[in-house]
Amino acid sequence: MIQIYTKRQSTRLKYVATFILESILKEKVEFIDDDGNLNNNLPVIWYDSSEPTNGSYLQIRPHEFIVEKGVSDHSIQVGEWKDHPIFFKTSEEGFPFDIFSASFYLISRYEEYLPHKTDKHERFSAEQSIAFEHDFLKRPLVDEWAYLLQNEIKSLNPNWNPATRKFKYVSTVDVDTAFAFKGKGVIRTTGALLRDAAFFDTKAVKERVRVIAGADTDPYDVFQYLIDLKEEFDHPMIFFFLLGDYDVNDKNIPHWSPAFRSIIKHVNDYALTAIHPSYASTTDSSKILTEIKRLKNITHMPITKSRQHFLKIQLPKTYRNLIEADIQDDYSMAYASHSGFRASTCTPFRFYDLDLELETDLRVHSFPLMEATYKYYKHQTPDQALELMKPVVDKVKAVNGILYTTWHNDSLSEHGEWKGWRKLYEQLLKYIHEA
Repeated sequence: MIQIYTKRQSTRLKYVATFILESILKEKVEFIDDDGNLNNNLPVIWYDSSEPTNGSYLQIRPHEFIVEKGVSDHSIQVGEWKDHPIFFKTSEEGFPFDIFSASFYLISRYEEYLPHKTDKHERFSAEQSIAFEHDFLKRPLVDEWAYLLQNEIKSLNPNWNPATRKFKYVSTVDVDTAFAFKGKGVIRTTGALLRDAAFFDTKAVKERVRVIAGADTDPYDVFQYLIDLKEEFDHPMIFFFLLGDYDVNDKNIPHWSPAFRSIIKHVNDYALTAIHPSYASTTDSSKILTEIKRLKNITHMPITKSRQHFLKIQLPKTYRNLIEADIQDDYSMAYASHSGFRASTCTPFRFYDLDLELETDLRVHSFPLMEATYKYYKHQTPDQALELMKPVVDKVKAVNGILYTTWHNDSLSEHGEWKGWRKLYEQLLKYIHEA
């Protein structure tokens, strides 16, 4: 138990302090507004500008940001303390910055509510973030701050035994296109064959015909391979299936395809299945409900987890739509173009709706690593990607956080442009699971 003495009660403070102390540090928190009710046998954070009444209390001077409402543009000055970037500095001594205000700014995605330019997919870009600008995008900075706080409390309370948490890894897979050749219907298959023939690509024609005839396994059908690795390494897995209608950015197998439905049912026996809302669902929320219903009809299970196709998030609209669709956990909090921690944490947190100043029930899970980032945006080889992924893994392990990685079934197919990338996945798994 940790007590926080404060006269500045606010929804923001309760939200972020509970996240830092309970979700990251695994300590219960109690808010006290009368110093006469403080328990000297417990660690106390004196969150006030007045001087503490006891020398063992850790003082953090609050920034006005924590009691504000709505969104306004703040001039963020980033400094450094104990090799960590900090901002909202409030003191020249002791604990020098308001960890609660700074953490709230990052995990609420405050900057994404401010005026900004979007990329071609109408996404907030990494380059506009404070984390990218000040070079801490690849650090779970909020978790690191939490452990700085823990160390400072411990130094004032030497008999205190802080709680601990364990590192956890979850492998996630997006299924944008379940098969390269199978299950696409007569029109799409005929068109593809004619296109291959027009370019005199006899190899592709033969490969497509053999797969359709059942002589060969479809190259994108790597699902049993992934299930076998899951069993070998004993980690949780989540598969996100795209079940939207065919469109320029949504090109999966038709949801009614028997082969596609069979794969989903098979995967559902061994791992968690979740919805991958289509690109088109961002502008038409009714599509999310339709796509969830399709997956539910296949698995006969509630669908409560989601990741947006193309990682298209528009705050707060996208998350409000997911909440209305009874989604409980979202895994879209990442940048496609850069690896790292979009919300500066490797700990799941509840979405805070800044327009309503309200903590919601939607849990947000941020992932820092996706193979497509390194191939399509960074144009790197699998070996180069592995060396850049390792330090990010180390950062999560250092704070005993949760590491999520994102792959696509086609990237593990060893087919076409993805030759060599399966080895990267296997090498990364071994590195993650090293003691």
